[in-house]
Amino acid sequence: MNKNEIFSHIERSKAKLLAKASTRQGKNLLTFLVFLVVAAFFWFLMALNDEVEKDYTIEVVINDMPEDITLLSDVAPTIGVTVKDHGRSLLRYDWGNPPKLKLDFSDFELVGKDRMVLREQKMKSMIRDLFNSSTQIAYVKPDSLNIWYTSMPAETLPVRINIDVQASPQHIIYGPITVEPDSVMLFSAQGIPSSVVSIATEEIAARGLSDTTVYELSVIPPKGTRAIPQKVKITVPVEPLISKKVNTKLSTTNVPANYNLLPFPSYVDVTYLLPMSAYANNSFTPVVYVDYRDYKPSKSTLPVKIGRTPDYVKSISVVPTEVEYVIERPVRNPDSK
Repeated sequence: MNKNEIFSHIERSKAKLLAKASTRQGKNLLTFLVFLVVAAFFWFLMALNDEVEKDYTIEVVINDMPEDITLLSDVAPTIGVTVKDHGRSLLRYDWGNPPKLKLDFSDFELVGKDRMVLREQKMKSMIRDLFNSSTQIAYVKPDSLNIWYTSMPAETLPVRINIDVQASPQHIIYGPITVEPDSVMLFSAQGIPSSVVSIATEEIAARGLSDTTVYELSVIPPKGTRAIPQKVKITVPVEPLISKKVNTKLSTTNVPANYNLLPFPSYVDVTYLLPMSAYANNSFTPVVYVDYRDYKPSKSTLPVKIGRTPDYVKSISVVPTEVEYVIERPVRNPDSK
């Protein structure tokens, strides 16, 4: 449908609506809708005068912390508040941005050397100031803030990943699993125990990975301590497996001195799977051989064996699996005694 057809369709629809509106039924419907809108408007105005109870979520923001102070407790990011007031007084909080509770270090009461408290009475007073003077605070959760802190320097500890991941059958985890950052700063009010030498991440298990995957995991510090940063990124490198076929010369092993073991054929086809980047770099050369210890006078063939392969080489096979052979023995001199 082109532009002219669209405009033509709109004009026809407009004409049909005007025609229906000019009928008696159309006029009655328009009159009903007008009265319905007016009634809804007056109902809304009356509802604004009624006292209502509403719940709000208030974000907590702590500013102006001294540079040598580090919070050990997780501060509640939000506070749940239930208030009572006339609907018109709460209208701006429903349509605008919800209020924020902005706190300074000086707002807290220091208890001992490592605890700061915002008590219930003061917190309710500060929350009440966020609303109109007519607003009643019915419920606050939590009703106070109790935060542990420290002024002691941090100790840097390495991160220990705690994941169990596997690639899909046609893929492989190739390369080291990395963590960024690889260490965190650990804070404590009582000092770091000597037994704590690393910080573990949360546990995660995944199967069937088919592409390089990045996980954002929390670190789990000992109780009463805090790690900064609290999350690290774990990168699991995953690559597709690619089939490769090479024609490789057979070697021999365990052949006695002065003997010669000749396999036929002397070359075999080796097929295997390896990661895409290893294929491009040609980083693996298969080793295949026959072992003189497998020699049996009653058998005319020897099994072809595959040497040690790196973990990233999968499904390796050889054709043929057995080869014929000739053993050349040293010729004895009949004159020798």
